[in-house]
Amino acid sequence: NLRFNKNTACLFFTQSIVIKSSTFTANIANSNAKNDALLKSKSKATKFEAENLTFLNNDVLKGCIDLTGPATVTDCNFINNYMSATSSQRSSGIVVESDSVLLVQSCKFINSTDKGSYAAVIYNSGSVVIRDSIFINNAYENAKGIINGPTSGLKAITANNNWWGNSLENLTKPNLYVTPPSTSLPAGWDPA
Repeated sequence: NLRFNKNTACLFFTQSIVIKSSTFTANIANSNAKNDALLKSKSKATKFEAENLTFLNNDVLKGCIDLTGPATVTDCNFINNYMSATSSQRSSGIVVESDSVLLVQSCKFINSTDKGSYAAVIYNSGSVVIRDSIFINNAYENAKGIINGPTSGLKAITANNNWWGNSLENLTKPNLYVTPPSTSLPAGWDPA
């Protein structure tokens, strides 16, 4: 139950971390290579587990989380974070460096913005699996999408059973209507 409020630096730069039930609010990590993310794993990190974290109103260059090894991010909220630099930095949410493998499970990415040229919430140079997560009202100014990666080096992005929307009202509707009707929708999607 840690709280990190209004800090100006990378808060953790570590080889291995398990962090749970913590809040990161109005922190700034947007200055240089050592201070460009709030949680940062060192080269070839051995263990990175984040569970039930909330990132709210943070200004970052390379994501609230910057990963260089295997990682699991579960039940985390990324809300109103932004990457304010207009340079070629990475993302407001999570950056997955090359040779990294990330599982995102049951997370929410809401109202985050990227003014750079990569990705609004997840920049992936490794492999990412995203499950049961929600993406609402995220935006990018010059970036190439909500989730993106380099044209070379991108390993894989797998996204299953996620909600992609532009408002909370859309999330509460009971069915997803698809036109024209399709029989090849992913499991759990109702073409009613």
